[in-house]
This record gives sequence, structure tokens and C-alpha cells, in this order.
Amino acid sequence: MYKYRMELSFISALVLIVLYGASYSKEKDRTWSSFARMMFFYIIYDLVAFLTSFKIPVVLSSILHFLDVLCVVLAVYEFHLYLTYFLKDKKKENVVDYNIYLEAVGLMTILVHTVFSVLNGKETVNFLYLSEILIILMNVIMILPDLSLILNKRKVLGRKNALIWGTHVLILPLSSTIDLVTGEESRFFLTTIFILMIFVTVNQETELELKSHAIEIERKEMELKEVRRSVMISQIQPHFIYNVLNIICILCRRNPKEAAIVTRTFARYLKMNVESLKKDHPVPFEEELIHAETYLSLEKVRFRDELEISYDIAVKNFCMPALSLQPMVENAVKHGLCMKEDGVGHLSIITKEDKANWYVIVSDDGVGYDTKAPVRSDGRSHIGVENTKMRVEMMCHGKLDIFSIKGSGTNVVITIPKLYDQNCLPEDRVWDKEEI
Repeated sequence: MYKYRMELSFISALVLIVLYGASYSKEKDRTWSSFARMMFFYIIYDLVAFLTSFKIPVVLSSILHFLDVLCVVLAVYEFHLYLTYFLKDKKKENVVDYNIYLEAVGLMTILVHTVFSVLNGKETVNFLYLSEILIILMNVIMILPDLSLILNKRKVLGRKNALIWGTHVLILPLSSTIDLVTGEESRFFLTTIFILMIFVTVNQETELELKSHAIEIERKEMELKEVRRSVMISQIQPHFIYNVLNIICILCRRNPKEAAIVTRTFARYLKMNVESLKKDHPVPFEEELIHAETYLSLEKVRFRDELEISYDIAVKNFCMPALSLQPMVENAVKHGLCMKEDGVGHLSIITKEDKANWYVIVSDDGVGYDTKAPVRSDGRSHIGVENTKMRVEMMCHGKLDIFSIKGSGTNVVITIPKLYDQNCLPEDRVWDKEEI
């Protein structure tokens, strides 16, 4: 019987049980789950060593020794999974998968131990030493991929992590060899120390990741605020306001009744702009459509029959950022249709869906432009497009694409993924409300 085997194995098991509880309470992901499973196997390993410190029947001792080897193999395998997941999930690194290789070596280790256990009925010293040496060699073979991975990714892991994890990988075969030569039992103590160090370093990494995530969220919130400020500036359209007021002034003399209707429509349009600027979450598409229709009704007063408008609304039970449709419609009228020499033209608003996305398409047969040409810095039009594109990406994980042919027209396609649909806020779900 080795000295201090009982004490060391029992203390190691208690320490690992505490660490297991701490890791199990963490937010579950693949990294922490694999780390918890690794500690679970080490706990069984320590408890088995504790039980074998007592005088027990030979048959039970053989079973426990087999369980001992099995736990070591599984613990080494789980550490491999843990290291792989850590690099993939935390560090976003591509890692070669050695799972099949490790499983094969692990099975061979268990098979070698089983064969020697069967042959070693009398437990002769020679057989015991040969069995131990072969198992140590098999453990060395098992750790080679992980050791190589740690060395290759040492810059990504950091010098401290690479040193601690590399030593942990080596500690089992190294301490087993020392114990075999000296007749002492040190592996429980050394293994537990390095698992504790790994826990501390990974916990620090997790906290650093959470802080980085919080900083990233704060940065995006600041960007959104800046975008909203830019949207507010871009929505102050002196030329449009001047044109509408001039039309109202003319209508007051020619058709006072129509002037009153246009005034109310214009007031509603301005109110919608102001209210939309206050919203920092996606709104129902129907709300955006009403805003665009209000704007187009004012342009219709100006251009009369020269401006043709059509709607093909196949679906409307989804959300999009506030003030994302109307600016695209305005761009189509102002920079596409109004630039035509032979009248204004046709504008259409289309919605459709497939299994993955909702689509909003603003199409015009205006002058179009070369999308590959450098963007001219002509003020609010490009600010509006870029702001809308950024808000669609940040608020809905969607995208805005522009397809245009010079002389033929432009299509603006807003894609809203169903997977990330926030369904607005409960009070904004107009499609869930009963029609009045």
C-alpha cells in the first residue's frame, strides 16, 4: 500500500467535488459542460483510489482498478473535448478533430489493462509493472494530439494558459511514472492542483469574455444612438417641407377643401416622423407601410397622374426598424423617378416571404445608377440608405441590398430573417388585435 494514498485521494475528491459544483452552476455551454464531466471522472478516479486503500476482496479490487483506468481514459478524452470547444467557441479558432483517434487509443488502453488483469490472476510483480508501464505509454499516446494542439495554439491560448494546460496534459503519465518508480502516490495531489489552476484561468477567461461582450453591447448601443441622431437629421427635409407648404398655399386659393385634407395629411406625416424617431425597437411593418403611404399621398398631390403607385402586400405580420421603409420610398421618388425626363413613372411596394425570411421590395422604373460606381457625397440620401442598412442589420440581423441598372430603374430589397424576428413589443403586435 502506498503512503498517504487514502488521505490524498480523499482530499482530492473533496476539492474536485467543490469545483464540480462551481462549474456546474455556470451558464451551460459546451466548454463548461465538458469541463464538469472531466472533473466528474476525476472524482470517481479519486474515490476509487480511496476505496482501494482498504482491505477488499481481490475480485472487487480488480473491478475498481479497471474503473480507475476507465475514468482516467474518459477524463483525458473530456479534456480534449474541453480544449477543442474552448478554442472553437471562446477563441473562434479552427481545430482539427481527433475524437476518433482518441477514442481508439482509449479503447486500446482499456483493452490492454483488461488483458493483463485476466492474465495476472496471481498479481505477480512483473505483470503489475508491465501492465502499468503499458498503460502509461498508452496515456502518453493519448495526450500527444492535445499537447501538439496546445503548442500550436499557445499564442491564442496565452502563455499562462498554454503552460498550465500543457503541464496538466503531461501530469498523468509523468506522475504515474514517478509513482511507479518511487512507490509513492503523488498523482492525486498534482492532478487536483492543475485542475484547480485550469478552473481559475478559464473562469478568468469567461469573466473577460463577459466584460468584452458587455463593452460590445455598449458600443452597439452608442452606435444606434448615433444612427438615430443621424436619422433625425436626415429626416429634416427642408425642400420637401417647402414643396408641400407651397402646394398647400396654392390649394388654399384654388381648392380650400383639398388644402385642408393635404394639411391634415402633412401634419400626420410629421407626427409619424417624430414618433418613429423615439422608437428604439422594431415596429410592425403595417405601421411603416402607413407612414410610406402618407408620404406618397403628399407626393401624389404634387405629381398627380405622373406618379403611379402600386402595392403587392402578400404578408405583413412581421417587424422592421422604424423609419426604414419611408426613406427608401422617398429615395426612389426623389433620386429615381423625379430625374426622368419623360414624366415621373411607376413605384411599387412588395412584400413576400419564404421559409427563412420576409422580404420588403421597393421598386421604381426611374433613371437607375451604376452600383459599382463611387458613391457621390450628395448629403442626406446616402445617409438615409446607410442608416437604414445599419439599423436593419443591428436590430433585426437582416440586410438591405440595392439592385440598379442605369436607365432602367432600381430595386431595394430589405431581408428580415424569421429566426431573429423579435415580433415587436406585445403592445405593437397589430396583427394580433381584432379588426375594429
